[in-house]
Amino acid sequence: MIIGDGVIGLPNLEIGEPYSFTQDENGTFTQIKERKEIILGADVFFNPCVVVEYGTVRNTIIGDNTKIDSFVMIGHDVQIGKSCLINTGAKILGHVTIGDYSRINAGAIIHQKVTIGKNCIIGANSYVRHDVPDNTVVYGTPAKVVENYKYPRKTFS
Repeated sequence: MIIGDGVIGLPNLEIGEPYSFTQDENGTFTQIKERKEIILGADVFFNPCVVVEYGTVRNTIIGDNTKIDSFVMIGHDVQIGKSCLINTGAKILGHVTIGDYSRINAGAIIHQKVTIGKNCIIGANSYVRHDVPDNTVVYGTPAKVVENYKYPRKTFS
């Protein structure tokens, strides 16, 4: 594991084995034991009860200045950009990529292998099954683009 300067992890931060299995021809599941790194950038903050899984195919990365609230699940092979905000109870499943300056609101679920672009907002309790382009706001189950979003927010390039 590689940990940047100023990382803060409050109680019950769990850095653990990936929940990743293979199934043989008899239906028996075997855990994939190969592990990549977890890389935590500088000034990453974790509230209590967060789970971060090691990668199986690529490193799990959390970028500089990203803040993660309580009860968040970050699956294997997830890559989160810099200055992101991940709110309470969000679930980020395996192989997800989240661009810089994006915000995942409370209770949102990001499906496996989805890419969230830079400077995006994912609404509370949304279920995201498809890629989200840069500078987009989505909300709902399934998540849909919010047209003419009026909330003032700074955009980054």
